[in-house]
Amino acid sequence: FNSGEQEWKLKFQSLDTALARTYYVGTKLTFRSIFGARFAWFTQRKDQEFASDTTLVNGEVTNYGTMTIAQNFSSWGAGILAGLNTNWIIGEGFRIVGNSSVDMLYTRVQTSKFKQHWVPSTGSGETLNFQESRPDFIMPHMDLEFGFGWSTYFDCNNWHVDFLATYGFQTFWGANLFRQFNDDYQAASSVMPSGNLNIHGLTVSARLDF
Repeated sequence: FNSGEQEWKLKFQSLDTALARTYYVGTKLTFRSIFGARFAWFTQRKDQEFASDTTLVNGEVTNYGTMTIAQNFSSWGAGILAGLNTNWIIGEGFRIVGNSSVDMLYTRVQTSKFKQHWVPSTGSGETLNFQESRPDFIMPHMDLEFGFGWSTYFDCNNWHVDFLATYGFQTFWGANLFRQFNDDYQAASSVMPSGNLNIHGLTVSARLDF
């Protein structure tokens, strides 16, 4: 193949229900301990396309065309959640924030499909389809974030505003289940590794209490 491109789409939703308590462990440090349950849903899709305009065998052009590969799977998980949020108070309403949480999700794969289609320049195309099941497994997940916040009261303490910006990192162990083929035509020559899913990004929030 002379060229190739790939697009990956991820949809992730989670619902947490937990017991939490905020308390001072010093004059300028607060903890918020959390324990509860987490429910999560994943949908992933990967589309690949490869193109060839000159395929040479012994110096001669034998065939050329395009190959498309589409993979998608969906899963859900449920498990226990534990975490600790910390606020390190600097002064003048400013604070440093450090949060962490871990959970263990009992995970079930609902659908897992693979389709590979080869379209040569001449002749009919070839299609390879898979739809398979995977045993249930346990997926560990860790979430870490660090950032800064600022808050203040006004109108005789009747109103309270809070602004927060954090950068977070998340890892889901064994969440990526895309099949990888070692051969274009032998269905048995493939593996389905349990790759880790890593997410990171900036979160900005504003809060008003009255």
